Amino acid sequence: MKNNDNSVALWAVNKDPEQETKVDLHVNFWNFKQKLGQADVAYLETGLMISNWGNIKNITLSLPIKLSQKDVIDLGGKFKDADVATAIFNERISATQDPVEQFMDLKIGETCTRVCFFENMQNLLCISEERTEISILESHISERTRNLNVESKLYVRFRFILKNENIKSFLNNIKPHDRFLLTGYDYIEYFDFRLNRIRNLPDPIRKNVISSNLNLLSINFFIICCLENEIMTGYKNFDKCRMLEESIWHKYFEKDLEVSRLNASRTVVYQWKESNKNDFSAFVKFKRRKSGFETIVSYLIFILAVSILASFLPSLAQAIWSLICQNIRMRF
Repeated sequence: MKNNDNSVALWAVNKDPEQETKVDLHVNFWNFKQKLGQADVAYLETGLMISNWGNIKNITLSLPIKLSQKDVIDLGGKFKDADVATAIFNERISATQDPVEQFMDLKIGETCTRVCFFENMQNLLCISEERTEISILESHISERTRNLNVESKLYVRFRFILKNENIKSFLNNIKPHDRFLLTGYDYIEYFDFRLNRIRNLPDPIRKNVISSNLNLLSINFFIICCLENEIMTGYKNFDKCRMLEESIWHKYFEKDLEVSRLNASRTVVYQWKESNKNDFSAFVKFKRRKSGFETIVSYLIFILAVSILASFLPSLAQAIWSLICQNIRMRF
């Protein structure tokens, strides 16, 4: 990925370009930690609530990272649990029929929504050296909209498992240079997420976004992180903040995540909302304290190494001086 090609992209191509595809977008960034410092795993989740789906040729989500196929997961099946569905939509949910192979119907408030399932993600994925794309085609939609009223909505939700360098495409940290001299220190962790930012897209994708028939009605953006993270600044003040509900979200992750990574009683959710914006950028900075046994041991090892080095310096200096003097005598 080029340094400036770091924006997520979302676009739609319609059969009738005069009609827009309307989408409400959910973005969740789960920042899990087993150790303080750089996260060793993170989840980026995107949910699309799609209106006017009958006019779509394709709708594509493009991430500025290379993932393996096993790191892209369809989450439609999670909505079979009513508690999980209610937690995600934060509204009264009822199932209007039993789930079938490719979808299930939910009533969210007064609106009928069909949640789509994609068991074979290979049919949707396109993975290159620099990006990972999911494209939902007209054929995928027609298979999942049998007997569906055109006024109803479609919902799809995907999870992207981020590791190592892929995490750094969204999340980084800055540690003090003198941390080895301290038994504890504060460090900065910052999150940078961009969607449809024209200057941060490669040329072919930029053209797709510019010509897109997409209308983003709303963006609900969430960062979920440990309670010890103190939010310092964001692109704007968050709209809501709450503790994570332990029993519900453990069911949501089930075997997808080691329980040790999700300490829901010490996990907080920050939410930001935007309306009628087809591009979006969020920069959020956190401060966190690092201390404890590991930090103290590192400090003691550093001090010990300096002490050992210091004890040898006088002898080393004397030996060097003797060699210099001997060399001078030999010359003269």
